Amino acid sequence: MTTPATAALDALKVYETAAAAHLAACKTHDDAAIAQTGNACDAAEIACDAAYEVADAARFAAARRQVPRICAECSRVFDLLDDTDAQEWYYGHDCE
Repeated sequence: MTTPATAALDALKVYETAAAAHLAACKTHDDAAIAQTGNACDAAEIACDAAYEVADAARFAAARRQVPRICAECSRVFDLLDDTDAQEWYYGHDCE
């Protein structure tokens, strides 16, 4: 069974591979060869960007599954990825 954290790490590895390919394609650039290598670099950049988006989404999904914070006094559950909940958790809230 793949956990969200494992999926995030796997997606990050794909991104790192795509970023390395993009860097390798761009290293072949020089002023005289941009016309010939530009397409390879552009394609590698697109693949890199797409892999980054997948890795970022996987990281966010893994973060969403973290243990929620629960107030000991009122038993309210706080989602720390939500700005309002996070502010109320860290700076106080009114227990009913």
